[in-house]
Amino acid sequence: MAARPARGTAAQKCLGILAAVLLAVPLGSYAANELLGGEVDLAPSVAAISIQVIRSGPTEANVIGLTDGVGLPIDVLVNGQVVRSGLVTWLGEYWFLGVPVTDGATVKTRIALLESPTVVVPAHIPVALPPSGFIYALGTQLMRDVTEIDLFGVNEATAFSYALQAWGYNRAQDAGKNQLFPSGPDTQIPGVVTVDDLWREYFRYFLHYQQSTDPGSPAPNLLRIWIVDLNWGDFAYDLWESQRATFYAIFDRMLYWADRAGVYIVPVIGQNIVGAADNTYYVRSSPNYARHLAFARDLLGRYDADPAIAMWDLWNEADVLNDAYWASVGGITGYRAWLTGLVADLRPYSDNHLFTVGSAQWPDLPGLPTVFGWQKHFLFNDIPGLDVSHEHAYFGVEDQYLVDWRAGMS
Repeated sequence: MAARPARGTAAQKCLGILAAVLLAVPLGSYAANELLGGEVDLAPSVAAISIQVIRSGPTEANVIGLTDGVGLPIDVLVNGQVVRSGLVTWLGEYWFLGVPVTDGATVKTRIALLESPTVVVPAHIPVALPPSGFIYALGTQLMRDVTEIDLFGVNEATAFSYALQAWGYNRAQDAGKNQLFPSGPDTQIPGVVTVDDLWREYFRYFLHYQQSTDPGSPAPNLLRIWIVDLNWGDFAYDLWESQRATFYAIFDRMLYWADRAGVYIVPVIGQNIVGAADNTYYVRSSPNYARHLAFARDLLGRYDADPAIAMWDLWNEADVLNDAYWASVGGITGYRAWLTGLVADLRPYSDNHLFTVGSAQWPDLPGLPTVFGWQKHFLFNDIPGLDVSHEHAYFGVEDQYLVDWRAGMS
């Protein structure tokens, strides 16, 4: 494969995942002052302020840091002038997004009379553009052919697996089963006989919902779909090995009909057993990891020229309900080591597509400094070669604040 241009990390990108909806969110100006309100002490005692400046575009940067000045007013100064003001969160974290800067500008933050160290803004490195039609990240925005693009859609956990059962194992009774259409979950599209029948009728529902939009529900143009799911067993790997033509016929026609409907695909190509994981898939020297790599590399290489794929989701929620295993390999440090290795092992096989990894940012994973905020977000997403940050947020009670802060941080 050709050498790949340098990339940022996912924590510097702009995609947020909220529950079952994959949504590309432009990086807004959700600074700390927009997240907290109330009275503050105007004569504070603060011992320290740290600062990081992350270049997020040709004319902007994100400014984040830590301080013991919880709840206090904080300013961002660029070349000595205040350009943003806000409040420190209750975690002692602060973040200011989309701060206007130029190459070589100086940036610091200030609480009352105490200032952070001064940081020189690094030079902006232009992104290497992919071929026409592919989605790419420019700073904190997803782009297609130098035009901003927003993605809005749904998850589909079973349609591809049922298709493998139907046409790989001749289980006609499974043809058309899925989680969405016509009325999910656990539903079935009637009259499906061939693979083309399945995907043509499946994406016909997208065409319907694209005509039935409102401000809270834009026209759906994205499907995140499981290709491998070990909760079903390892038959996806088996069929790829023993009936590769059948496997790829199902995948090919999915992409064809998705493209006809104006829908981008995010294939999920890794999923362990929830609550009873086979942890050998996280051991880079194991036969199961090698088997997965062979499968994933073949898939990435085969479709590297197809712009119908928005990005590859390399693994879904490896962090969830597996605390004992991750604790045995160093907690969040071990998780990051596995994920860094996985990305490095797959990155050379995909020149044109973005990489993402869906996580719940599981709060019980050992070693997390906080259960909320940018430190946690970065630990899960600031991985070399990972392009799009990705969090699954599950709420018992929906609170607009819990949505808004992620839109700002992603």
